[in-house]
Amino acid sequence: MAFAFFPLTYKLVAVIEPWFDDPDTVRHLGGREWIHQAHGLTKSMPGFTFGGFTVLSRHSWVIGENGLPVGLLDVEVYDDRTASLAIVVSPRERNRGVARRVLSSIWNIPELATVQFLFGLVEVNNLSSQRCFLRRIPFPRHR
Repeated sequence: MAFAFFPLTYKLVAVIEPWFDDPDTVRHLGGREWIHQAHGLTKSMPGFTFGGFTVLSRHSWVIGENGLPVGLLDVEVYDDRTASLAIVVSPRERNRGVARRVLSSIWNIPELATVQFLFGLVEVNNLSSQRCFLRRIPFPRHR
């Protein structure tokens, strides 16, 4: 079944907030404050310039599958047609290929139509993310 992408709202923040109590999520991203900050940045970051690049848009989506939230996709789009991304998978859905499948479907999101190159950071001690990105993913490096 295909994923549904729902823009992050205060109501959805409350639904996924418990994910940010999980020790692995806290270790790699932070606690509940991270999700609240991500929600706020969708409004405050567009137009902000740093390092010579301007943020054109920022999007946070709750990823739904079979009527349940399974993840969060956070993307910041820059004026050079690149974008950075973060993926958070619900603790109960980890190690089931959710992040890999999100990456394979990311180019179908209309808000990312102008993006030619996506990048993200995987921390050295985040073995699950390393496995996800090191596996063969049907995800083009460049559009």
